Amino acid sequence: MANRLRLTQAQEVELTRICCDTAKEANPEATTIVNVCLPFGENAAYGATLYAAVDYDVYTPLTYLDALMSAGVEFDVIGIQLYFPTRDLLSISNMLDEFARFGKPLHVTELGVRSAGQDLLPDNPSQLQLMYSQGTWHSPWSEKIQADWMEWFYTLAYAREDVYAITWWDFQDPSFLPTGGFLDEQEIPKEILFRLKVLRTSLL
Repeated sequence: MANRLRLTQAQEVELTRICCDTAKEANPEATTIVNVCLPFGENAAYGATLYAAVDYDVYTPLTYLDALMSAGVEFDVIGIQLYFPTRDLLSISNMLDEFARFGKPLHVTELGVRSAGQDLLPDNPSQLQLMYSQGTWHSPWSEKIQADWMEWFYTLAYAREDVYAITWWDFQDPSFLPTGGFLDEQEIPKEILFRLKVLRTSLL
């Protein structure tokens, strides 16, 4: 998503191979995760990285994984970061189906939605940074809508045999997405925390 070194696509594949092989050499029991951002390929659609538009070919996450598989890069898990929850849950389920076709466990390595307001943006934000701040899901973001989204997504994920792990990012505000935590900045629990406790009891 960043590619600050301006690597070619072939170099990105080889760098991934080196990282995965090195991790296994250091610890054969290590779990190697290839983690992707922007799972719907928004970066390629805009011809951009997180920082700016670029003048070279940009992988979508799926074409990147296809390239790794074709090159025989050995890794254990596909990691997916999901910060664009304004899509319908059916679209998100279909997206997970696309990653599942590689036959590897899926880890949702970063996940978050707001409980209020808009994201804080820097001066002169990039197109992708603007995408982080836009959109609603059913209604403007609130503690109830945040808890609803979490409950629907976690229920969907629990129903899938290919999703092995979910990491909410972060647990307390200020989180990666402002107001995205389970606790506010005063460590007061939000509705999402209580809803998750009930959900875990019902699903486990």
